Amino acid sequence: MANLYRIIVHPTNDIWVRAYPDAESRTRDRVAPAWVIHDFDSEAEVKLVLPPDRSRRHAWRWVGTRVIADPAVPDPPKPRQALIDEVQAATTIAALKAAVLKLL
Repeated sequence: MANLYRIIVHPTNDIWVRAYPDAESRTRDRVAPAWVIHDFDSEAEVKLVLPPDRSRRHAWRWVGTRVIADPAVPDPPKPRQALIDEVQAATTIAALKAAVLKLL
């Protein structure tokens, strides 16, 4: 039996895609009244609505009848990248030890 699908649009414009084994499971799913719900009966229908590239899923927004990757949404920060760069730039054992200690 094929899954049923639901796209949930949170008031913050976050998008969630859920799959359900049957209609009963989908109707029992609890969602807040402020959320917008779009139900689909097949995976093919959902694929027509979603962007093919999932790498910017954090930027998905519902616009009209489709989900788009909003270019105005920045990529999430990488707080540990500076420490990783410091480890890679270390040229002495002491510098490497100091950088690794910051990571722990």
